[in-house]
Amino acid sequence: MEELIQIIQEKGKDNPVLIKNLLLIIKKHYGTLRAYELKDRNYKFIYGGDIHDREIIFWNDILAYQKKYPIKMLERFFNWWSEKTLDGKKMKWEREKTFEIGKRLATWWAKQNS
Repeated sequence: MEELIQIIQEKGKDNPVLIKNLLLIIKKHYGTLRAYELKDRNYKFIYGGDIHDREIIFWNDILAYQKKYPIKMLERFFNWWSEKTLDGKKMKWEREKTFEIGKRLATWWAKQNS
């Protein structure tokens, strides 16, 4: 996976066909591709998998904010939003129509400190 991301970052900047083909490879070998985003020509991939894999990805995304917020708050945030549905197929945050971790954390922080 890391090798594919590196290829995309180095060679895919001006080649949309390469990007499309690599996305298909990732989808085929790593499960359903949930999202990818382009920021200043750097691609960030978030791929599917079983609930455990997605839980790890979600936790790692939250940990990116550990310099800004206390770890205890991040753990509570994770515990709240990673609650699974009764059938165990989705987490609470995955059922939301929109979900930006940074904005949700800012709101969570503001409510705790008001």
